[in-house]
Amino acid sequence: MTDLVVRPLVAGEEHLFDSLPDPGLVGRAVLGETYAGGRFRPEWTWVALRDQVVVARAAWWAGPDDPAPLALDWFDFTDAQAAVELLRRAPLRAEYSILLPHR
Repeated sequence: MTDLVVRPLVAGEEHLFDSLPDPGLVGRAVLGETYAGGRFRPEWTWVALRDQVVVARAAWWAGPDDPAPLALDWFDFTDAQAAVELLRRAPLRAEYSILLPHR
């Protein structure tokens, strides 16, 4: 297994966040949303990569004037170990907000 790289996005890397294959079972993907909508700040958006492929992602949200995140608003993964490491290494803390489908 290759080394895991965990880091925030930089401006212009929105496509990287959206590259995670997501089954759309919970969270923003269930609503058909993509990262590119401008709701999240790149410095509060983190990815975990193996072989330059996104295997976990997280985006924290706050209002435009808030100095710190209010909610972990997007979190999903294809590699559970990478997801744990992403949450451990990212220096952001907030409540987790999850969206579930209506059935």
